[in-house]
Amino acid sequence: MFGKISKAITRTNDIVARGVSLLIYPMVLLLLSESVARHFFWTSLLFSYDLTWMFFAVFVFVGGGYALSHDVHVKADIFYNKLKKRGKTILTVFCYVFFFFAPMGAILYSTFRMLVISIVEGEYGTFTPWAPPMWPIRIILFIGFVLLALQGIVKFAEFFRRKEGESR
Repeated sequence: MFGKISKAITRTNDIVARGVSLLIYPMVLLLLSESVARHFFWTSLLFSYDLTWMFFAVFVFVGGGYALSHDVHVKADIFYNKLKKRGKTILTVFCYVFFFFAPMGAILYSTFRMLVISIVEGEYGTFTPWAPPMWPIRIILFIGFVLLALQGIVKFAEFFRRKEGESR
């Protein structure tokens, strides 16, 4: 049962990340348009700054779960690989509990709170005169962290399944 769920979570992270990666094309077009507007028409596209950081934020937030599913997050394997099996197990459990799950709980709580406040208060961006609504990026932020948390649970469970298989 958990195997199907973990595959579905990993597949969801893959699909979402691959879909979001297609935003690179409108982002490049936006930056090119901004550059042409500045250099040839001596003007600026008011919305380009906001959209650029929003696109980049989407890449970063949604990419976390994808990166974890493919083991491309930064690690300190140089120390980890010198440990014996028991030390590796203890370190992995300690790091997941204190450096992943505890902060992830706080992050999920705060991002959900920011999302609700953004919707209720009608928050708008203050960086440019365009002043876009902030709730869309808050939704993506929250979804990205949910996907990362779910992928972390999958990775943690897979670690124990491997340990269980090694002990047989």
